[in-house]
Amino acid sequence: MKFDLKSEVIKAIDVVKLDRGVIKEVYDKKESNLPAMLIASIGGFLSIILSVGFMALIVGPLFAVVSIGIYTAIIFFLALIFGGKGSYEKLFNVIAYASILTWISIIPYLGWIFSLWIFVVTFVALEVNFNLTRKRALIVVSIPIIVSFIVSLAIAGLIFFITHQNTLARFVLARWGKGNIKQEEIKEYEDKRNNDIKEIGKFAEMYSENVTQEEINKIPKDIPIYKDSKIDSIFFMDGNASIRLVTSDNTKKISDFYTKSMKENGWKIDSISMLEEIDTVTISGDKEDKSLMVITQHIQDGKIEIGIALTVK
Repeated sequence: MKFDLKSEVIKAIDVVKLDRGVIKEVYDKKESNLPAMLIASIGGFLSIILSVGFMALIVGPLFAVVSIGIYTAIIFFLALIFGGKGSYEKLFNVIAYASILTWISIIPYLGWIFSLWIFVVTFVALEVNFNLTRKRALIVVSIPIIVSFIVSLAIAGLIFFITHQNTLARFVLARWGKGNIKQEEIKEYEDKRNNDIKEIGKFAEMYSENVTQEEINKIPKDIPIYKDSKIDSIFFMDGNASIRLVTSDNTKKISDFYTKSMKENGWKIDSISMLEEIDTVTISGDKEDKSLMVITQHIQDGKIEIGIALTVK
């Protein structure tokens, strides 16, 4: 089957722009299969070429296609559970087209940031092609994010325990008075931990300096920005926006702020889902031809990340 790569790339960009007509076209056309696989494969190749060189020709495309396949399967079955009706193969094509965002992976650190937009594309695809309500589509997209966060946290904790169990055990025993450990060793442990925390803080500060005042001024006035937060990143595309904030406040306080502020700015709240145990809250609302989604999650050093996604219908 022949196809024009340039026109398919343009379609993929339109999918990323959340053009619902193009998303439906990609979903409905059987001819989308080959371009979808090619776009995903190129993204996989570019994402790891800097680290593994020409082996990326084999490993990258395979990993990308398998990863998108697994993610699509999870979303597909969740969509069915919540009453959606659609095709796994066609949903795969839409998500694979959206993976054109991973082409930016050739630029260090930017690829994974931009690829987060794929969650928003998935949300719109479920509304358009699976006939799910906005609330149900939001729940379907949120479940893998929350589960991934919990699993990542568990793995990180296990790795930390395995790699630090000797030092950590000695420190705990000394604190409880059950070990014959010198105070110098305890101080050395605490100093190292505090230094690691400072380094993480410096990195976050440097990263947030990349946000210019000009970008901040472009943020629509009806998007509430949490007052006690630092703007970490901003991304605009054809009226859509993605903003990342970092704060030290708790989930309840953030949830109360956005519930109140969104209403004050004319947003009609569709749904609020909160899991305080893992510092996660999801709030969605709409106004005229726009929808706003706010998602929080716990990150390092007791801080909370606030992700804001504005989409134009």
